[in-house]
Amino acid sequence: MVHLDNVTKVYRGPRNEVRALDGVSLRVEAGEFLVVKGPSGSGKSTLLLTMGGMVRPTEGRVVVGETDLYALSPRERARFRALNVGFVFQVFHLLPYLTVLENALLPTLARIGGHSTFLRRTLDGACGEELSSESPGQPVQHARKVECPHIPREEALALLERFGLADRLDHKPSELSIGERQRVAMARALLNRPKFLLADEPTGNLDSDNAARLMTYLAEFHGGGGTVVVVTHEELAERYAGRIVLIRNGRIER
Repeated sequence: MVHLDNVTKVYRGPRNEVRALDGVSLRVEAGEFLVVKGPSGSGKSTLLLTMGGMVRPTEGRVVVGETDLYALSPRERARFRALNVGFVFQVFHLLPYLTVLENALLPTLARIGGHSTFLRRTLDGACGEELSSESPGQPVQHARKVECPHIPREEALALLERFGLADRLDHKPSELSIGERQRVAMARALLNRPKFLLADEPTGNLDSDNAARLMTYLAEFHGGGGTVVVVTHEELAERYAGRIVLIRNGRIER
């Protein structure tokens, strides 16, 4: 599923550089549940984001399936992520001005090449024109007719109902509990039926009950044939792992 070949990532600052990943080679097999453990600052999150096409490595290759991820253009890579990768973060990254339903539908935007205003107008049945600018209060200089794209509303509703959020569809993230926000993020990650899920400290902000519930969702995805990679420093994820690797100082320790 994923092959990292001698991957190095260096962050360069004005005074020094940080080698977050140092010659990492790692294979993740299709259908595997892999847990990557390590102390804070060990390179766990950089590894995950590099694996998911979010952070370009300084050296090395990342191949997902048969696709050389960083040989793609940024637009191609965004579309590839939307169709193949689901992300679950410790910080949920829900957009505060969108509803639960709209947040769950966000992965659709990379697939259709739109933005959040376009998504909202499409859901409202008003996507016959695409504005050239989203700047508030600015007159529209150019507008063009566009065909309304398919928005997987029913799929999103089914996921939100599965996660116990059917009565929260019109709520904003600020009106939700921490556990509810994480479940919205989980629905968002699963919307496009990805081939694998990448989870970065997914239980870090959750109490024990919500953490166990989230790990159950990841286990269910894995049980259905999905590939899961979790980076964490907590022990809970180890109960679900088929394999555990340790990263320290940017290097994988077997």
